[in-house]
Amino acid sequence: MDRSREPITIDKVLDIIRQCIEAARHVHQYQTECEAMSERLVRLKDKLDGSSEQLRR
Repeated sequence: MDRSREPITIDKVLDIIRQCIEAARHVHQYQTECEAMSERLVRLKDKLDGSSEQLRR
């Protein structure tokens, strides 16, 4: 066993778990924001398509 390595403690494990949970929260928040942005872009595209159709007439 390499004695230069620090021992793994419960506190270190819990800290890693907390970091993973926090990262997952950020991923979920990012996904939610991307989905909302995608919906806005679809609505904007629909409006632009409608305007384009009106201009053709």
